[in-house]
Amino acid sequence: MTGDPFTGFWTLVPGESKLAGPMPRRWTETLAVGEDTISVREEIAGVDGRTLTVTVDASFDGRDYSVTGSPLADVIAYTRPGRHRIDGVAKKDGRVVLTESVTVSEDGRTLTMGYVMRLPDGRDVASVAVFKRQPYAVDEPHRSSSVTTDSEF
Repeated sequence: MTGDPFTGFWTLVPGESKLAGPMPRRWTETLAVGEDTISVREEIAGVDGRTLTVTVDASFDGRDYSVTGSPLADVIAYTRPGRHRIDGVAKKDGRVVLTESVTVSEDGRTLTMGYVMRLPDGRDVASVAVFKRQPYAVDEPHRSSSVTTDSEF
């Protein structure tokens, strides 16, 4: 495989995922990842029929970058501890609301997103979302820059 192992179009596999909340009807991640940057486009179709589109353009420097389209987070900071792992910490109004660790399998076919949401009452709720790599969708443009990851964003 050439290029970054995260870059691509990913779809949720409900049968392999364990989410704390309701399973969305559809959840896709379009990621463009460079050596130092990430661009995320996340689309989540809820059971209520509404679709949420979340986007982020960031660097792996641990600084906060704006999140667009999320009711739960307004910024996220990414680090990249290894070629097959990206970590993120999301905040809303300065308060940490989500931590995530996203990994790609060695064969590049599976993306696993483990995340913990902090609820307003202070409780933490853990979830694991498993995605499979897909060919780019016809309506998804190839993007050469960088991604986010979470149905909760």
